[in-house]
Amino acid sequence: MQAKTILTVVSDDQAPADLDAAIAFCRDSDAHLSVLIVGAAPPPPVVTYGGLSADVWVEATEAARAKIAESGEALEAHLQSAGIPSDVATRISPSGMVDDDIGERARYADITLIAATTEAKDGITDHQIANGVLFHASKPLLVCRKPGASFPDPKRVVLAWDASREASKAAHDTIGLMRGADEVRILLIDPDPVMGGHGPEPGADIATYLARHGINVVVERVASSGQTIDECILRYSQDQGADLVVMGAYGHSRLRERIFGGTTEAMLKQSTVPVLMTH
Repeated sequence: MQAKTILTVVSDDQAPADLDAAIAFCRDSDAHLSVLIVGAAPPPPVVTYGGLSADVWVEATEAARAKIAESGEALEAHLQSAGIPSDVATRISPSGMVDDDIGERARYADITLIAATTEAKDGITDHQIANGVLFHASKPLLVCRKPGASFPDPKRVVLAWDASREASKAAHDTIGLMRGADEVRILLIDPDPVMGGHGPEPGADIATYLARHGINVVVERVASSGQTIDECILRYSQDQGADLVVMGAYGHSRLRERIFGGTTEAMLKQSTVPVLMTH
């Protein structure tokens, strides 16, 4: 995977230093950094006697525009001092349009990077970024909060495989990246030979498919032993010293994962190993 344009999304209240991890990442990858600053648009006015509500809305909108313009200037100055090719775009988004606006911008990047150590306190969430990139742009999302990660040339890759269409797309989209790795370990957790499309020998079909592309693969079947799927993936990746986890995202509905939790949401929050997601 050769990324020439990398997008990162920040809120209008984040400090310029929050871009430092993305700057270092793009410098190591010899890539252009595209920054999208998203500010919250004030809710539309409610018609009231005397038009007071509309006046308040106009003032709030002007304040939001001034705030995001100031943030844009500060981030542009920071990027200029960093000396990497970059651009900054701003967008004031209504709460229901944040995902769409992020997705619209992500269509013009090879990959979107979440590199900040933590989420903004009152701004754009990682969940919104993931939704925008994966569903509205169908582009890959890289969560890489680990300093010094060896991307775009990981040597030890773990492919989280459950025979789903999401996992299949993740494997297909990252063939070029995995071909350059020393080893790709195909991780199956509690695979059922009868259910889920695994076949009589779980992992054999995907291993054959990747091996035909010249990828050095090892199939590993593990039992969850009472742990959640994300816990199993992280434990195994850490034990193997993996540089990168590749996985399909949102195998369940976004609403279900948002309310009850799920593997994708949990992997967005962890920070011990870089994760490349597709949907």
